[in-house]
Amino acid sequence: MIIIFIIIGLIIILNVDLPVSSNDYVGKYANRNYNTEICCVEAPHKPDTLTLYKDGSFKSKFYGNGKFAIEGVFNTRIILKYSDFGKDAIYNTYFTNKINEELRIILNADNNHYYEKIK
Repeated sequence: MIIIFIIIGLIIILNVDLPVSSNDYVGKYANRNYNTEICCVEAPHKPDTLTLYKDGSFKSKFYGNGKFAIEGVFNTRIILKYSDFGKDAIYNTYFTNKINEELRIILNADNNHYYEKIK
C-alpha cells in the first residue's frame, strides 16, 4: 500500500508546474513540434527562435519585435504584444515548468506545440 502512495506521489511531483521567476524566463526559446497540423495563425509553423529580454522586450522572426508581460506565479502566463500587418496584436499563453523538462511556452497543448528554452 505504501508503494502505491509513493508511486502516485512521484507521478504528481513530476507533473506539477514549478513557479517561474524572472531569472528563469529570460533567454532564448526554440519552436518545437511546429510540423503538426496548422491550427492557428497566431503561432509559428516553421523554425523560429523567440528571445525574451530582462527589460520586457522580445525578438522573434515570426512575431518581430515587441513587449511581453508575465502574470501569475504557479500558473505563469505570458502575454506577447507585437505589431501584425501594422495593427497591434496580442498572444496570450502560458509556461510549463516541470521537473523533468526544460521551461516551455505552450503554443498549442493539444498538438504539443511549444517554444522550449535553449539558453
